[in-house]
Amino acid sequence: MLRPKRTNTHNAIILALSILLSGCATAPKATNPNDPYEALNRKVFAFNMAVDDLVFSPAAEVYTTIVPKPLQTRVSNFYDNIGEVPTVLNDVLQAKPVQALADAWRFVINSTVGIFGIFDVASKIGLKRHYEDFGLTLARWGAKKSPYIMLPLLGPSTVRDTLGIPVNYYLLSVYPHINREVRYYLVGLDLIDVRANLLPAHKLIKQAFDPYVFVRNAYFQHRNGLINKDVKKDHDEDIDTIDDHATSEASIGIVGNRAKRKLQQKPQVSTSS
Repeated sequence: MLRPKRTNTHNAIILALSILLSGCATAPKATNPNDPYEALNRKVFAFNMAVDDLVFSPAAEVYTTIVPKPLQTRVSNFYDNIGEVPTVLNDVLQAKPVQALADAWRFVINSTVGIFGIFDVASKIGLKRHYEDFGLTLARWGAKKSPYIMLPLLGPSTVRDTLGIPVNYYLLSVYPHINREVRYYLVGLDLIDVRANLLPAHKLIKQAFDPYVFVRNAYFQHRNGLINKDVKKDHDEDIDTIDDHATSEASIGIVGNRAKRKLQQKPQVSTSS
């Protein structure tokens, strides 16, 4: 499971609730071999969107109203920095020593000079942000194809990425090592911050012919872009052409993807199945 710029490219999952931004789908169901559980997934999708409309979207609206934009940026930077930890560990698990060193150096610089990550000093000196999670690690070692599933509250995923969620959170992130009461506050603020950054995509998804298919396609486009970025790099292609932001608004759970926080452009996602 890539914050528009919480990594240049779903981080580490903070295992909490997800964002689903659209209304109930009314278009005819599409047959997609990658979505064998579509009938059930659509019901979960409708439930998630109802919860988002009732709880998360209003909370995000209040947050963006009362919190100044510069402070919102600092909050996002802080959580981006926490997300560097599972990225570094997944770099190691994926046998990417150079990237692991670069990402570890990013974390050190932003945690110290950047004051616990609230200032992204590392990017200013040319250290590019990457994003990795355990689902991507499984894909790296062969599990590139996996059936699509919609998780209650957690949002769009695949069987592979769902298996990666507990590993990424409990074994690779810092959260299990934080005092439980403090952890709840951190997760809560993170959830609201992510949802607030996704507010601009709300109308776009609402206007989709079939919001469910739009979200599904966006999720696959987003994850496939992350999985294939190394292939592109091996062929000396510019991996920055992978549009990490274009699919995040529709595809990630509120806290499931640390890589998508800020909207820099509108999604360019086909609504075909």
